[in-house]
Amino acid sequence: MLPCDAPEAEHCELKEENSALGYYLIPDKAKIADLVAWLFYDPRVRQEAARVEIRATGARTSTARNVADRLTERSFAVARAGDGATARSTIVLRNPAKRYTADVLAKQLGLVVTTDAGEAADAEIVVRLGSDFRGFASDLVR
Repeated sequence: MLPCDAPEAEHCELKEENSALGYYLIPDKAKIADLVAWLFYDPRVRQEAARVEIRATGARTSTARNVADRLTERSFAVARAGDGATARSTIVLRNPAKRYTADVLAKQLGLVVTTDAGEAADAEIVVRLGSDFRGFASDLVR
C-alpha cells in the first residue's frame, strides 16, 4: 500500500495516526464522499449532459478549479472554470430543460437555483462561487 503523500496514490480515504495508544485510521469524509459519488453517479445527470460553468465570484480561482474537478468526477459536464464578477454564491439555470442537473448541483453544493436571463455564458448552468461559499454539503456534515 502506498502512503497518502506518494504521487502514485490515487485514493487516500483513510489516514494513519500514531499515538501513545497505538495506530488508528481516521476517515477523510470529503474524499470518501467523492469516491462514493464517482462509483454511484446519477445516471440522469449524465444523460442530461448539461454544460456547467464554474465561476469564482468572490472565492479564489483555485476553489473554482477544485469544485470543477470534483464535479467532473461526479459525471457533471463541466465546460469551464474561471473568474467572474463579484456576486453571491448561487446556481444560475439558463436552460429550463436542465433543471434536474441544477437541482442536484444545488443539493451537493448547498446553494439555491435561480434564473437570470441577463447571465452571459455558453454553458446551460452557471455555478457562482462567492465569498460566502463554504464547500460541498457532504464536506460540511460533522
